[in-house]
Amino acid sequence: MSACKTDPSDLEDLAIEDFSAEYAIPIFQAEVSLDEILSNVQENTTMTVEPDGEINLKYSGDFLGLGSADIFDIVTAVVPIPVTDTIVHADYDIPNSIEIDFFDLTNGQIVLRYESDHEEDVDIKVTIPQLTKNGEQFTWTGKIDYNGTTPVEGTGFDGLAGYKLTSFGDTLITVQYEAIRESGIRDTLDNFFVLFLNLEYDYAEGFLGYDVYTVAADTIEIDFFKSWANGSVYFEDPKITLTVFNSLGFPINGKFLFLDVKTVNQDILPLESEFINDGININYPKLTEIGETSETVFAFDKDNSNIREVLGAGPLAVYYDLEAEPNPEGDTSIRGFITDKSEMRVQVDVELPIHGYADDFVVIDTFDIDFKDIDLESAEYAEFKLVTENETPLAVKLQLYFADSSFQILDSLLIPAQNVIESAEVNEDGISMLTETNTIIQEFYKERLNKIETAKKLFLVSSFSTENNKNKQSVKILAEQSVAVRMGMKIGIKN
Repeated sequence: MSACKTDPSDLEDLAIEDFSAEYAIPIFQAEVSLDEILSNVQENTTMTVEPDGEINLKYSGDFLGLGSADIFDIVTAVVPIPVTDTIVHADYDIPNSIEIDFFDLTNGQIVLRYESDHEEDVDIKVTIPQLTKNGEQFTWTGKIDYNGTTPVEGTGFDGLAGYKLTSFGDTLITVQYEAIRESGIRDTLDNFFVLFLNLEYDYAEGFLGYDVYTVAADTIEIDFFKSWANGSVYFEDPKITLTVFNSLGFPINGKFLFLDVKTVNQDILPLESEFINDGININYPKLTEIGETSETVFAFDKDNSNIREVLGAGPLAVYYDLEAEPNPEGDTSIRGFITDKSEMRVQVDVELPIHGYADDFVVIDTFDIDFKDIDLESAEYAEFKLVTENETPLAVKLQLYFADSSFQILDSLLIPAQNVIESAEVNEDGISMLTETNTIIQEFYKERLNKIETAKKLFLVSSFSTENNKNKQSVKILAEQSVAVRMGMKIGIKN
């Protein structure tokens, strides 16, 4: 002041004039690729990246199936065989329409119960021609010791491990016996029964029937559309794939009672295909392939079903019920086999390759927000700035809503909603080649700032589309492609 030679009295009426200041506050900065977004997948979901970078999502049902015990259990078929003559032929009660040529037994006992009214000792010899071991027929011998009173009861046991039980035509079991009295007279016994107990087998051969069995009933949850609100996504080549591992040695037709898709609109859409109506032939090991497992992989795709329509409607779940029909032609001349370890294991997968097009596919996300550390009361205005860099072929129309703790909408960020993220241009293969950059600035003045001061929630409504493709060309989103978004807030304060 001395240098300017100003009179101190000139400062008596000096007043501090109003001044303005601006403060820039970064809100967030992020760079996200699709494989990062999808990496936290739910249980029974896998994400694979193909050599060209294309991402595939696979939602899998549980492995379910059918075992040999589900087809028949020879233990439950056992009933006492009354031996009313020295030779009897008995049907062995195999359930349903099954015809067994022979069993290889690994366990079991044979029990013989009888009575004698003869007042002398009796020697007994029992033969079952169909029951053989190392080529020798089963033979049991016993003796009834007369004790002075009649009748004399007797019981005999024998183990059956290692025996083969073979049918003779329509007869699986023939029991014949000799009862020789001590006097040398051939005679008969009373109340004679043969009983098989605890039979177990490791191999059986014959006609395994045509009775239908339930194989798999399950629900596959799909979380891709969990935030869906509107619009549609069409996948270029989605699939529902049936995979069967089968060691049951006879023809089987796998038939879906239903294969339905539940959509985000709570509609139930049936998958339609000739293979739903006619079934799918399941590969099986032949008699020369005992112990081997045959694999069947069948896919419902866009060429043999309406899968693009039902999976383009926003699937939340896939419901299915699969049955197995043995020997669907009913040809009893086809002889098959089953072992104690034979089974048919089934899995159904829903495959969604991230290759297709989107038509205003709208999703909604909710975020917490709090302006308590920002002095909005003193602010005259705020300027929100969004900068985006997009390598993907998707355009994103964006709207953000500020809401209070009761989820009441206070205001929106953009008026109107805009394509904040422009889609990158694609080549003839649907792959984006460039990076699109865009900047959006939105100003809030005092009145609008007062509206959002109490905001606690931010609703982000995003509408995805492949709008660059007038003919709805399918596009590919690759694993390495990313979207970078930076958002800042500049506040102007006037004092």
